[in-house]
Amino acid sequence: SNANFEIKGSLTLTAPNGSEIWKVGESRNITWTKTGSIANVKLEYSTNGGTTYPNLIAALVNATTGTPYAWTIPDAPTTQARVRITNTADATVLDESNGNFNIRGSVTLTAPNGGEVWVVGASQNITWTRTGSFANVELRYSTDGGTTYPTIITASTSAGALSYAWTVPDALSTTLRVKATDTGDSAVTDASNANFKIKGSIALTAPNGAEVWIVGASQNITWTKTGSFANVKLEYSTNGFLNELQTFLISASAPAAPLSFAWTIPDAIGTTLKVRASDAADAAAVTDTSNANFEIKGSLTVTSPNGGELWRVGESRNITWTRTGSIATVKLEYSTNGGTTYPNVIIASTDATTGTYAWTVPDAIGTLLRVRVTSTADATVADASNANFEVKGSLTLTAPNGGEVWVVNGSQNLTWTRTGSFATVKLEYSTNAFANELQTTVITASTAADPLPTDNAGIYAWTVADAIGTSLRVRITDTADAATVDTSDANFKIVGSFTLTAPNGGESWTVGSSQNVTWTKVGSIANAKLEYSTDGGTTYPNVITASTAAGTGAYAWTIPDAIGTNRRV
Repeated sequence: SNANFEIKGSLTLTAPNGSEIWKVGESRNITWTKTGSIANVKLEYSTNGGTTYPNLIAALVNATTGTPYAWTIPDAPTTQARVRITNTADATVLDESNGNFNIRGSVTLTAPNGGEVWVVGASQNITWTRTGSFANVELRYSTDGGTTYPTIITASTSAGALSYAWTVPDALSTTLRVKATDTGDSAVTDASNANFKIKGSIALTAPNGAEVWIVGASQNITWTKTGSFANVKLEYSTNGFLNELQTFLISASAPAAPLSFAWTIPDAIGTTLKVRASDAADAAAVTDTSNANFEIKGSLTVTSPNGGELWRVGESRNITWTRTGSIATVKLEYSTNGGTTYPNVIIASTDATTGTYAWTVPDAIGTLLRVRVTSTADATVADASNANFEVKGSLTLTAPNGGEVWVVNGSQNLTWTRTGSFATVKLEYSTNAFANELQTTVITASTAADPLPTDNAGIYAWTVADAIGTSLRVRITDTADAATVDTSDANFKIVGSFTLTAPNGGESWTVGSSQNVTWTKVGSIANAKLEYSTDGGTTYPNVITASTAAGTGAYAWTIPDAIGTNRRV
């Protein structure tokens, strides 16, 4: 040989060699064959189809054929993965995967995974685990045991959250399944291992305990429900359902949708009555019973005020009640201490059959008010508001109430009327109609709510603030109760003012001379426009300057050739 030649070994990568699907986190064998006495190899992988191999798997691996390398698949999801094997002693001896293989993440649905019973309208967490850093998953559900998944729960939610709060839909079935799928790779998916159930729910609302109903009267058994089940089964017990021996059928199948059933009360006098409502098609699973015993007897029920209402001193409000039985007249009283005592008689006797009484709300400002209605013939037949209601005073701002134009530094009266015996009020104004509190300014933190207590009217002399604008409103608030408040019904306006001091009449200015136009201003006016009239102020078509600083109070004017005697600025 005229010169040296070289003998090299060779390497042939046999796996992965293209089309494999390997999942993040699992262990997979990289395999190869070799020819020649190659001792060690380096292993690398590419995620761009072999264009580059920036990712080291192992820097030094025994090259012996038949000894695979167990590779824990990295979190690098791609469809263009390849592996390259290189002789560590000679980088020119190498081989790579013949084609791309896939590195995929995986998802495992953990709930619902079979056997759960979820209720329509409830919030339940769909949960999963994942391997791989794919970003989002799509969630669907099936009503046919997983044969199809036509219904999207969410098209995309964070895969890393591992949980999704699902408001359970009205999809009553025993063959429900949920499926989670990587939005970037539909092959990465998992579904419930077995069916779960979605059921409706029913909540009995009346009778629900402590009611007193009269034999022969018609009373509504009422309930709320979730789910589209069609019919309800209604039963009552005379021993609170301690056993089924004293359980009686009201209706085997009444329409569920009306949420009410008119029941003619049977002759089952007692104090341990309960009613049970169930889904007629799934009575064992979807059922509810009166929370406590009710009584069959005559009764009165206050319906208003029954807790949480806000009534104002002096207004006319209807106290309302219902009755069962032939109660003729009732007494009405109110409490100011949450029902501990009822020392205040509203009326000693009024017709019970009307079920209503027009009450002029007294000056009893407080948060612990309740009303009680009592049969005048039987003091044990009574009912009171279920919870406290509130009596407040009221304020009505009468000026400014919209449309006014007030001048900076002018004196204007803020006026209002009040009901109730609160003492002081706070006054504020806003330059943005109270769109937010950032532009709200206190006029006075406290002033007498009624300077002349006999007239229930208030007044406050305000030196109008330098708050030039068109979106002004005033707010008045009881200093002891921020909820007793009123605001101008519409915007009013605050403007500044100018007083022109020269020329102001009688001057004689010469064409071409420089003369100072002077003025004073009130309010934070930034710029002024100057114009002059040649017809005694009927029109001002002539601009001296379109804009000059208003704060200077003067402008040097070169007198134009507008000779005449009826000039004004």
